[in-house]
Amino acid sequence: MTSTAVDAAHQALLHYARYGDAAQALRELREVLAGAEPPEARAALDALLAAQAREHRLDKIASHVPGILYQFHLTPDGETGRFPYVSQRCEALLGVPPEALMRDARAMFATLVDEDRSRTWQSILDSMHGMSPWRAEFRIRRPDRRVRWMLGMSSPQREADGSVLWHGYIQDVTEAHELERARQDKAAAEAASHAKTEFLSRMS
Repeated sequence: MTSTAVDAAHQALLHYARYGDAAQALRELREVLAGAEPPEARAALDALLAAQAREHRLDKIASHVPGILYQFHLTPDGETGRFPYVSQRCEALLGVPPEALMRDARAMFATLVDEDRSRTWQSILDSMHGMSPWRAEFRIRRPDRRVRWMLGMSSPQREADGSVLWHGYIQDVTEAHELERARQDKAAAEAASHAKTEFLSRMS
């Protein structure tokens, strides 16, 4: 394997290690390994297959988690985002398959209701600029038109090129919001009833 091919194979493996994009890494490896010596080609491929096996184990674990595990990558200028990894649970919670999100991050933000989209994106930029943990609650509209409340939490990691990679979790908190709203409605009704009773007692 030539020095250039070795460097290219190394970059492919680094791409996988950083972003978890096995498909892209495999495409790059296939190109550079075409003219490689068998032992060198085998070693590089074995390294990537081992990495894929680790990803498969992560997928199996993630399938038992009620929320969505994900990685989100944002370029240094804060303009271009992508999801290197999204667990399968996103389809059940968002109504969008993980492949769609990893292909185009805009598919995720398109699910947010209009009123929450700008605020949520700004919270991501704030996390990027301050390198602070990200936490945001936002509403999404599923393909069946149902609106659900989500809570997202993640930790940012600055990359060598100035970009940022978040490792995080998104969960459905709709029931908690409904319980809180019911509590507030009950408290308001009790306050109104108390005020009415007090008013009538003063009038009598």
